[in-house]
Amino acid sequence: MKTLFSFLLFFFIIAAKAQTPALQKLWVGDNKLYLKGDTGNVIFFQSLVEHVLDTKTHGKIKAIYSTQSGYYQLTGNKLYLSGQYFSPSGTVFLIDTSSKDKLILMPANTMAVSFMESVTSLKQEKYVFKEIHEVATDTIKAEKIIYKIKGGYPAVRTTIYELGMDGKLRMFKEKRQYRGALGMNTASLPESNDEYFTATVSKTLMKQLMDILKISEFDKLPEKGDRNIDVTDHIIELYYNNKVKYITAGWMPFVVQPLNAFLQTLSGKIKLLPSAEKFNIVMMNDANNLKFY
Repeated sequence: MKTLFSFLLFFFIIAAKAQTPALQKLWVGDNKLYLKGDTGNVIFFQSLVEHVLDTKTHGKIKAIYSTQSGYYQLTGNKLYLSGQYFSPSGTVFLIDTSSKDKLILMPANTMAVSFMESVTSLKQEKYVFKEIHEVATDTIKAEKIIYKIKGGYPAVRTTIYELGMDGKLRMFKEKRQYRGALGMNTASLPESNDEYFTATVSKTLMKQLMDILKISEFDKLPEKGDRNIDVTDHIIELYYNNKVKYITAGWMPFVVQPLNAFLQTLSGKIKLLPSAEKFNIVMMNDANNLKFY
C-alpha cells in the first residue's frame, strides 16, 4: 500500500510539472479570450472584448480590455485558482493539456463559472484554447510600421521611427523634456537635442518581424489599451492589407507584446547613422488627447 501511494504521489507530481510549462505559453480562445501563465504560478486571463466597469473612483467607464489573474495549483487534471493563496475549496477547473497545441478548461464549480463570466461574456461548459502559433496567418501584407515611445517620469523624450518592409528605417528623437512634480528642480537634469537617424534593417531581422506579425492577431486588437500617466506609452501604427491599425497602450495586450518587444529593442540591433536631413514622421492618429483609464 505504501509503495502504491508513493507511486501515485510521484505520478501526480510529474503530471503537474509536465502541465506547468504548457501553461506558460500564450493560448488563444474564442471571443478574443487569451490565457497565459508565468513562472511564479500566476495565471492570467485576458479578454479583448470592450465592456463597462463600475469603479469606485471613476464610476462607470468603458474598459478597453480586461485582465484577471490568480495563483494556481495543478493537481492531476485539476487546476485550483485563488486570489492570494492556494485553496482547495476555491475556484476549480478541470484541465486537459494532453495535446501540445490545444488546452481545454472546464469550470468544475460555481466559483469557476462566475470567474469566467467576469472575464468574458461567454458562458460555456468548456473553453478551448489553441497555442498561439496554431492561429498564425500568412495573410498579413505589411507595407510599413510606425513606432512611437512617449512619456515616462520625470524625463519625457519621444522617440518615433518609420520602418518600411524594404528594411529602410528613419528615426527621430525629440529633445528631452521633464515633467517634474510640483516644486521639483529639473535644472540640473541632463539636456538633449533633437536627433535624426537612418538605418537599414537586416533581412534576418525583417524575417523575425514578419514571423511575429503572423501571430499578432491585428484584426482582433483594440486601438486603445491600459495607460497610466507615469508609464511610457507605446504606440504602433501598422499599414497592412490596404488599411491602418493603430494601437496605443502603457501595457500592451498579451498577443502584441512580442511585437512591441521587437520594436522597442530594434534600435540596439542595428547601426543608426546620424542624418543631416531633418524629417517629420507623422502618425495618422494623434494619441496626445486620448483620455481613458
